[in-house]
Amino acid sequence: MPLELDHFLTFVIPEFKEKEKLEKAGLILSPPVTHLGQGTSSQTIFFKENALEWLWLNDEAEAKNSPLNLFRRAYWQVTDSCPFGIGLRGTVNDFNLGDYELYEPKHDSSQRIWIHPVDRDYPMLPLVYIVEMQYPGPGRQWWSETRFKSQEMYKDCFNPYPCITRIKLSIPHPIPDLGMPAEIEVVKGDSFKAEVYVIDLPETIDVSEHVKLISDDYDTVAT
Repeated sequence: MPLELDHFLTFVIPEFKEKEKLEKAGLILSPPVTHLGQGTSSQTIFFKENALEWLWLNDEAEAKNSPLNLFRRAYWQVTDSCPFGIGLRGTVNDFNLGDYELYEPKHDSSQRIWIHPVDRDYPMLPLVYIVEMQYPGPGRQWWSETRFKSQEMYKDCFNPYPCITRIKLSIPHPIPDLGMPAEIEVVKGDSFKAEVYVIDLPETIDVSEHVKLISDDYDTVAT
């Protein structure tokens, strides 16, 4: 089964001022969640098949000691590291394990995450990782049945829009082949920017200078 988009991650400053625009547009965000061992917290916009996660530092010392080294991405405007992460999903049979490093987050013992090797040496590229599915089959079914809906704190956090259909990332660096699914496009540009297309989103939202949510529709996807 091909790898699918599970969630798209964007670093923000701890005050998460972008949240105001998202809530004003009618989007529902999850409660803040702290990631033990990573030095980060986040809030998430859940759709029916995937999600947008907004991440910030809450403990710099912990972040510096984490194998993910998210500290440099949180300060992307200074370090020239990419503030975006692409979380894919699949079973261990869907990708070459030898190319990835296993990360088991302390804040969620049920998750096994495989980190793309580019993160170690090329932080100017997106953080790419795979959330391991526990059984084969359609990822959207796994998402709806087990990924988050089984957790009480998320039960009222799902938005009515189907899914993210396309992501276009602009990065001011040469880009190797990252093995992305067809719906994720990474191009060389003048700065770090992301366009995220969501089916049936009522309006385009300029969340910040580097992130834009764009309304998409089934007809566009079909063509």
